[in-house]
Amino acid sequence: MGILNSLTLILITLKLLGVIDWNWWIVLLPSIIRYAGMLFGLY
Repeated sequence: MGILNSLTLILITLKLLGVIDWNWWIVLLPSIIRYAGMLFGLY
């Protein structure tokens, strides 16, 4: 499991527990970065 996957899981957990009150797109941003990197062949 990479750093972006771990960060995504941590942020989702914090969001669901109500610790952070961020928008979902910010919480899912590490996954968006990972998929964009896969799309452009960086990962």
